[in-house]
Amino acid sequence: MDIDIKADSPSSRSTTPGEVNIRAGSLSWLDFEVAFLSPQTPLIQRLINDDSHARPPRDAADGIPLDASLVVALDSLGLLFKEPYIPQIMELSELVLVPGIELLRQLVDNYFLKWQKIQPVFHVPTWKFAKCPMVVLGAMACVGAVFDEDDEVVYQAHHISARCVSELNIMATRRAKNSRDIMYLAAVCLHQAYLLGSGDENIHGQVNGVRSCLIDSLKSLKLLGSGMSGRDGPAQERVAPTRSEHAEWTAWVAHELEIRTTWAVFEFDCSYSFLTNSPCAIDLRDLPLRFPCSDELYDAPDAQSWADLRFQSPYCAQGPLVSTVVAATAAKKVLSDHISPWSKRLCTQVLERILRGYVRQTQRDNTIAAAQHHGLDLGSPTTERAESLLWSISLLGKSVYDAAISKPLSTMDLFNFSSTKLIRHYTHLTVYSDVMDLITYIARAAASRQSPNCRTSLRWAQQKLIEQFAQRPYKSRQYVWHAGQMIRIAKIYAMFVPCDNLRIFTAYLTILAFAKYGPRSLRDVEGVETFPIDRWPQEEKDIENWLQFGGPAKMGSCTGIQAGCRTENLIQESFHMLYRLEHWGISERLFSVLLHFNDLDLLD
Repeated sequence: MDIDIKADSPSSRSTTPGEVNIRAGSLSWLDFEVAFLSPQTPLIQRLINDDSHARPPRDAADGIPLDASLVVALDSLGLLFKEPYIPQIMELSELVLVPGIELLRQLVDNYFLKWQKIQPVFHVPTWKFAKCPMVVLGAMACVGAVFDEDDEVVYQAHHISARCVSELNIMATRRAKNSRDIMYLAAVCLHQAYLLGSGDENIHGQVNGVRSCLIDSLKSLKLLGSGMSGRDGPAQERVAPTRSEHAEWTAWVAHELEIRTTWAVFEFDCSYSFLTNSPCAIDLRDLPLRFPCSDELYDAPDAQSWADLRFQSPYCAQGPLVSTVVAATAAKKVLSDHISPWSKRLCTQVLERILRGYVRQTQRDNTIAAAQHHGLDLGSPTTERAESLLWSISLLGKSVYDAAISKPLSTMDLFNFSSTKLIRHYTHLTVYSDVMDLITYIARAAASRQSPNCRTSLRWAQQKLIEQFAQRPYKSRQYVWHAGQMIRIAKIYAMFVPCDNLRIFTAYLTILAFAKYGPRSLRDVEGVETFPIDRWPQEEKDIENWLQFGGPAKMGSCTGIQAGCRTENLIQESFHMLYRLEHWGISERLFSVLLHFNDLDLLD
């Protein structure tokens, strides 16, 4: 499955009526208002009624009366957020805070049960609910509300977020002080991740501004950028436990929290870039020298356990060098068990960024220099280099899986394995940026409130996409195969983060685009056996035969997927998948975009 690294964006020269330079405008999924789709329309209502797991759209749920106890708890939570920490309940007048404290503890427990497992920033052994700053608890509560089993709590996540925002804004006025408070920066990063997942089109510019503040603050702390601290702990000998050892452990925990917060901001930067189709703000050369340390070391319950464990790691009391992991992965070497699943996922995102920059001619020189900084010599641009990067990403996913099969798979193992595999297949779609940019442009135009002159440009984009598909039928079917594999992964493994929602949405969008605008083949006739695009493993010759000669495809309950086919079953499949992805608001937004894209006819 080859990659055309020469493919970039469509020409910016206007030679056809309606032609636009797509890259000159926004391709974000968050900065436009989606045209209204009534939840009472027959298709949406039928889909909700047919799926016991689906919830009505969030706007429809706003009118549902809340349970009285939840109203009291939310009001109490609003009062609680005005406090810097959980107050000690000493007087009768303070009992009004108890419902808020109980709700807050429930939501924070959800956070640690779900989110902390996949992005282990905070140090659980030394973390105390009563001693944690309220601003951090508030950010945890926003994410925890998303994962709550109570539908009413889930639907109030945006109200909890609004209360949290007011506290964050108050603290932001004291920016000079708080910009050097790593717990505050961790809270801001976590809350921004929640806002991205909410899918609210009003937060696009706000989140971008906060992203810049986060990065500037980390640079001022020398955790990012050319002046960053690369301090490596000196080799240490075994000693009997002493008070100084406990102090050393405490100092180490504080430093590791800084490293992990920095990497969390990197993931947030990648997520923002991904959801908005815009460049990342963090230069790859500004990243920390090391990934986070092993989970076993970070989870050590006390100083003595930590002291014993650090000598068992080849990296002592540190994480592995980024350059070491990148180079080993590119060389297809077996990675150490002391490299955490999160570090492997972070390496996947580093490689994904390198690949995305490498296949874009305007970014290639800077990307090659960044890759060299991390020990990866790309040399002159070749197709083989790009394919090697893709297989390196695949190797990281296999490494997570191989390390886990000898013991029960944890939530973290499942997530990191599935996320890495999704990234690999998704990257196959995005390296063909000309086609994906056209699909994105058409989907945005179909779903947004169009201006009068948009119709001509939309007609041009539709015709251009038909031409692109027709000129490369092999690659067109390759899009569909990778999209099918992404959906297979999403059905089997755990999905938690908003970026996964967008990747799965993109998979369905790609298949819909193929059905509406793709090329026909001589085998698109009755009687030809359908090819399962969501099956794995498959014989390589069977895959190659379908890519080469075409024919109808199938995926789950959807059969006869080909150019010009009916798409109702695809829409049903996408609904069942997107509405089960842990209640993130962006799922509703993306499904609405799919409906608009599906309803858009070919313009004359």
